[in-house]
Amino acid sequence: MRRWLGIGLIALALSAAGCAQTPAADGVQILNAWARPAPEAGGTTAVYFRIVNAGDRPDRLVGGESPAAEIMEIHRTMMDGDVMQMMPVSGIDLAPGETVDFEPGGFHVMLIGLSGSLQPGESVALILWFEQAGEIRVSAEVRQP
Repeated sequence: MRRWLGIGLIALALSAAGCAQTPAADGVQILNAWARPAPEAGGTTAVYFRIVNAGDRPDRLVGGESPAAEIMEIHRTMMDGDVMQMMPVSGIDLAPGETVDFEPGGFHVMLIGLSGSLQPGESVALILWFEQAGEIRVSAEVRQP
């Protein structure tokens, strides 16, 4: 009996681990997610990652949320004359086969009104909302840029 229970628990653990690595059914994948540290509650931080649409139909990132922040917004850093500005965007279109990098100086996600500090080595949870793929849960490692 113990042997079967042990095998069942191992199978359950492997199944759960496999689910964590499986991309969304539509083929949208989120890779290499990381966030900048934030020293205190109430502040802001930026989150970066790569989105790959490995599916055969277009999709669109339209928003998201995080239990670590009051507000989550999609932003783009752009030059306006000689001044670099962050501008919120309503979404990011993803053609089939397209990759979009969220990186310093470009697209990123802002977490605003943090519920606590974010220290290197910790992680922050995000839920990204896509028109076709639905919700994709992401864990971003907090690290220095």
